[in-house]
Order: sequence, then structure tokens, then C-alpha cells
Amino acid sequence: MKKFLTLTMALLLMVTTVGLTACGGKNKSGADITFDADGNIVASTEGTIITFTSYAEGEKEDVYYQLRDAFNEKYKAYNITANFEKTSSDSYENVTETRLKGKTCHDIVLVSDQYYKKWATAGLLENLDTYIKSENKTLNFEADIADMNEGAVGRYRYDVVTTKSEGDGAHYYALPKGSGSTVIYYNKDYLKKADVTEISVYEENLAAYNAGAADAYGKTKAQAGIAADATVPAKAYFELGGKWYFNNKIAMSWQECSGLAADLQAANEASGCKYGFITSWWFNYAFSVGGNCIQYLTSSDDQYNGGYYTFTLEDATLNYKAKETVVVNGKTYNLGEILDYEDKFYLTDELAAKCDALPSQRRAFAEYMSLAGKKNENHYHEPVGGVSGVTDAFYQIIPYKLAGTATDAIAKNTEYMKDGNGTDYASLPADQRYGDMVVVYNKGISTSPGSFGTDGLFGSFQNGASAMVVDVRASTAIARSIKKFDWDVAPMLVYKEFDGNDNVTVAGNEGAHSGSTAWAMWKKSTVKNAAYLFIKFAAGEEGQRILAQSGSILPNQKTLASEILAADLADGKKPMNAEIFARGAEYQTPGDWWFLSDGEWIDGNGCWSIPLNKQVREYKMTMNAFMASKEYKNTFELLQKYTKVSNR
Repeated sequence: MKKFLTLTMALLLMVTTVGLTACGGKNKSGADITFDADGNIVASTEGTIITFTSYAEGEKEDVYYQLRDAFNEKYKAYNITANFEKTSSDSYENVTETRLKGKTCHDIVLVSDQYYKKWATAGLLENLDTYIKSENKTLNFEADIADMNEGAVGRYRYDVVTTKSEGDGAHYYALPKGSGSTVIYYNKDYLKKADVTEISVYEENLAAYNAGAADAYGKTKAQAGIAADATVPAKAYFELGGKWYFNNKIAMSWQECSGLAADLQAANEASGCKYGFITSWWFNYAFSVGGNCIQYLTSSDDQYNGGYYTFTLEDATLNYKAKETVVVNGKTYNLGEILDYEDKFYLTDELAAKCDALPSQRRAFAEYMSLAGKKNENHYHEPVGGVSGVTDAFYQIIPYKLAGTATDAIAKNTEYMKDGNGTDYASLPADQRYGDMVVVYNKGISTSPGSFGTDGLFGSFQNGASAMVVDVRASTAIARSIKKFDWDVAPMLVYKEFDGNDNVTVAGNEGAHSGSTAWAMWKKSTVKNAAYLFIKFAAGEEGQRILAQSGSILPNQKTLASEILAADLADGKKPMNAEIFARGAEYQTPGDWWFLSDGEWIDGNGCWSIPLNKQVREYKMTMNAFMASKEYKNTFELLQKYTKVSNR
């Protein structure tokens, strides 16, 4: 995070404060609107002026002026006027935070999910619950929120004391600008050059497709060159009758993705393809198996507000997914639900038998790191068994067998994670280890962050350097300008294991992150009623229709999103497989920047992400050295401050 404002930023603040709402005394906002006993708007005799600010996120700036004009038209009879003032995306958060803390600021600001907790905790944002849940029909927004995906709107509900999103103390401090789910953008021309045939069939429609029905592209199995007596499996990348196929409706497994990426990279090298698959985020790998970089542990210690967070980026304990209804540590898990982190330490052999074992967080993170690992090179790990090119090698741990009680097992595992220095756990008793040693090898299908160059992550896809790239909905507006090749999108990865007949035997759950920004109200605004009407308008159906025009977001409302996607498809707007965005919005959650009230534990001075991103991912530090670094170890203690009572 940046710790100070540059001279340029300071000058920017001076220039752009013209017209902003002032706190107290005279201002240019006029007087706020009021409401009569029936909830109808009562206009101010002197008029009401509100200001809002944003920056472009893939869309053209003009969309905000359209939003302004539509709002002003709707409320002109009540003498309410909204003014839009653009803020540069460069240092937007620092500039906006300085304004929020000062005496002049816009009434409504765009806030990312990375910063809103920090701003809410600092008392800079207005609690919107009194408006959202108001009995006043003009203000109430509960019906719209009920039609939104929880992963999209729920991230803006926050308890500044407990740091949780649930409970009586959790309130909405912002409402989403739209949905920005992540997908895999892929180059269709590269598939053709690799002699891979595309089909587009959801798993639930495979029986009909195998019986002769057409897929989403309107083509039958026969037209795809598949024999009538051949059965298309529930896989994304598969071989059938000596030919390879890619089904863009089914999520690839880790192995399917790396296999397809390697094939595309090899087949299209002459066309400029350097990388088969690029993603900047490890979340998809971890979330699919129930992993994460931090986990919450309850505690009766009165120095904590109910519990504390621990650092689990390299946690080697297995995760578990219920195969049937099972009760663990007093919590009921239904079929398909992954056990919470703390609860897996309360398992027994009998309860574990009712669950599928899923890979550990360390295993998931190693898979992510292996993508950019250089084949046959030892920059991540020393050779194993004389073989080079290892990403990581270790035994996974059975969590509930580490000690006689769950509490002691958690303590023992924390000790291993913090002080193990990247141990492979070979010295643990055999009954505490799960199966054989896991050895993950470098795949050479991606690259280091420093290699993206000026074109950036999505630029590598635009210019043909990468065959597949993970990015957010906002990049759709950019992708629609691509003329060089055809493209589409596919779902995020899901961990899967297959038998010899291509049947799934074990699977994780859908899990990935999504980017998000939202509209929030300045705590010191003097025209809060009118400001809230704008937020409601922008987050509601009328505003969402305007903001969704460019394709950079999907509307908040699920019903409206489906309508917009269908209309885009009818108009021939790419991508053809756009409903993957809507499906992603149903399960995707925020990234690590959202977890706590600020990001100091991630990229503050002396924190773990700095050596990871600047050294490990740039091939200058091994994984074991990273796990032995002071930055890695310091994170355990740093995390505990966030829920200490003294920090309320």
C-alpha cells in the first residue's frame, strides 16, 4: 500500500475539490429532500445538489454521464440534481480517502471491496441499513437485494467490531456497482490450430447431447465428428475416437487445464503464443478445495473478540467434503459441503469416512505456483529423487490425528506452519500422514508477473501471447475490440479426480474470486436522503441497465442479468458463452484483500506477499526459503491484532 501522497496527488486534490460537498456551514448542495407521512418526496425549496465520483473500469466515461442524466430526469420534479466528477484511476483510493477524511468530498464515492472495510472502520462511510430496511417505500431496497447474488452484495455487509459479515452488528456500507465475476478467456483460433474441436454442453444436458440433441452452438455430436456409439464424458478436455475436444460449459480440472494449456502453447508457438494459461490469482485453486490463506479460529481468551485469524497459506492439512449429512463439532454439514477449517480438527475416523478427502491449501498453492515454474529448473525447490523442476514436495497431514484433542491438534499444526520452514513432514508418524509424498512439478505454461510488460495481464491475451487468461467481466469491453482472432469464455477450474473411464470420483466445489466496486455515501454528507436515492438508482434496475451497456459488468439483479445476457447473445455480442459470468456470480467471493479491515497484513512493510511476489514468483527465492522468511513468520502474529478487544 502507498504510505503517502505524492506532490502530483496533492495537486490533484487541490484541483478537483471544486464543486465538492462541504462539511458544515455553507455549501453548494442546497438543502436535503425530506419525506411526508406517506413516504413521498418533499422537495427542498432551494433545490438539492449531490455529487458522485468514479473512474472508468473498462467502460467509457460517457456511461456515468448517461447515469447522471437519467437520474436527473427521474427526479427533476423534486429539484434534485446530480453532478458527476471524474477522479483519475491513478491513486484513486488515496485521493478519495483523503477527501473522505477532510471537509470536502463527493456525497457518493465508488469504493472497491479492498478498501470499504477500512473506510467503514474509520467511520468515513454512512451505514445504509436505515435506508435499505426503511418502511418508507421510496427508500426500501430489500426486494432488490434479495434478487442479488450473496457473493456480490454480501461482501459490503460488515461489522466493524467483530470484523464479520454476519450478526446483528453487520451493516451495509455500500451497494455494488455491478457483478464482475472471473472467467477463463480463451483463443478459439488457437484451439483450431491445435486440432481441438469445441462443443458447448452443460453436464446436465449431456444425456440429450449423446442421444443426438444439438449443443449451445446448434451443432450435434455427429457434426462435431463424434461417432454415434461414442459417449461424451463429463469432462472439459478429453480424447474420443483419437480426436481431442474442449467443452466450454464444464469446468476444467487442474490436470485438464494444464494439459490443454501445454497443447495450445506447443501448437501455436509459431503464431506468437508464449504461454498456454495465465492467472494472477491463486484463489480459484484454494477455494475449490476449501483452502485459504487465512482461517478463523474461535477462542475463549478474553483478549480476543471471540476468536482470531491464523495464517494458512502453506497449511498441509487435508480438507474434507461431506458425502452425506454429518455433524462435526456441533455443526451439521449436508452432502457436498466442505467442512470449516476449525471443524476438520474435530473429525474422527468414523466421521472422516463420511467425507471425501480434498487436497490441502499447500497442495492447491503449489499447483498454482507450478504454472509459471520453469521445467527442469530448481528455482522453487531442490531436486527430488534426482529429478529437477520441482515446485514443492511434502506429505499432506490428517488434521485430527496430530494430537489427542482438537485444540492441541490446531496448536501443533500452527507450530508446524510457522516454524517448520517448509518441512516435508516426512518425520511425522505414518498415521498422521496421508498417502504418499506429494510432488508437484513445474509446468512451464505461464510466466512471472514481471514478464507481463506494459501490455499487462489481459494485454498478453489481446496480443496473442497467451492462449488462455483468467480475468474479470470488465475485460469483456476490451475483448470485444479484438479483431485478430475469435474468442470465448469458459468456467473457472474445479478440483477433480477421475477413474479410468473418465468418471469423476472426487471433486471440490466451485470456488473463485470476483472483482467488485460499490457506491458508498460520505458520512459527512449534508444531503444524505438525496445521496441515498442516487445509490439506490445506480444499484437498482434503472441504473444497472445503463451501466451494463458496455459489457464491463453484469447487472446486480439475477433476473436482469439473465435478460441482458440473452439480449447480447441475440445481438451477436461476444462472448457466446456469456452465461458463464452469471453462473460465476452465484458462487464467487472476494479475494484476500477483502478479508480484514485493511491490507496491511498482506502487503504492508515486512509482510508475506512482498517476498512471494517480488522474489519467489520472479525465480529469486525457493518456496522453502519463503516459508522460513521473517515476513512469512511475522504474519501469524500480525493477524491476531485484528480481532483483539483493544482494537475495537
